[in-house]
Amino acid sequence: MRPETRLCVVDTIADLQSRGFTFDFGLADNKLLCSQKKIFLKSSEFEIQELYYFPRDMEAPYERMVYAIEARRYDVKGILMITGAHNFNLFPAIITEKLQEKIFERKHLYDNGIL
Repeated sequence: MRPETRLCVVDTIADLQSRGFTFDFGLADNKLLCSQKKIFLKSSEFEIQELYYFPRDMEAPYERMVYAIEARRYDVKGILMITGAHNFNLFPAIITEKLQEKIFERKHLYDNGIL
């Protein structure tokens, strides 16, 4: 999964919300927290559907990553935003694990001629 670079975080979040990603996610103890639903998600309980990267600029002196998250079991689609993504130590393990799964999945599909 290659992150798409967009110009404006606000427009990206508005676009995701218009497509049903209406819940807010946060990080807590290597799990995703959806406070509106009062649930904690383990890595096996959600998928990263989209990923957007925003480089540093005049308005924000740090990089940002916006994730569109879906947890079908709980009928939840929402957004997680992480700042300071240029420092990979700031990537939580739960997100790194999901991204590695996506990379492995795509490689498997490519190796087998599906992609």
